[in-house]
Amino acid sequence: MRGALATGVLTQAELREAALHVAVYAGWDKGGAIDAAIDRVEAEQGLVPILLAPIRAEPWDAQQRMEQGFAEFRAVMTFDGPRVGNGLPYLQDGILNFVFGEMWCRPGIDQRSRRFLTLVGVADSAATVPIASHFHAAMASGNCTAAELNEFVLQYAVHAGWPKASVIQGVVLEMAGKVAKGLAWNAREEGR
Repeated sequence: MRGALATGVLTQAELREAALHVAVYAGWDKGGAIDAAIDRVEAEQGLVPILLAPIRAEPWDAQQRMEQGFAEFRAVMTFDGPRVGNGLPYLQDGILNFVFGEMWCRPGIDQRSRRFLTLVGVADSAATVPIASHFHAAMASGNCTAAELNEFVLQYAVHAGWPKASVIQGVVLEMAGKVAKGLAWNAREEGR
């Protein structure tokens, strides 16, 4: 945090937005730890805490937000997501409404930055579907190249350990091959 603020690479607002995004993909405790570190650095450096504007000044229309979440899912993931009105709280209220209807639409950091934060979160999760789908989407969307993700794996290995990184390296190689051939990330999607 100190380095990012001292060099001007990231602003206080960008760091706060990154902490919120990490909370979604790596857990609220990890996002909270980042937020607390920002608090400490702001206090140590005598920085005035910033106030972030709400994403919208007016109340959300639930149907509009679900539809926006579906559209954003498609834009970010490069395939259709859960259907609006599916009735499943996790998919509808969590994924469509919150994660893609709000988080990915928020100002503060760009999509590529969100992508890299997400990749760390899903890699740490060890959840195979999110790992495969997000690494595929990173390349299929044009946010990342295979070469950049191979470099990501090396950086990830230093921080998360070589065994975890070996799994991610395999996914990057597999998904890069699929993207190069124009294939979707899984067999169900490939059959469309």
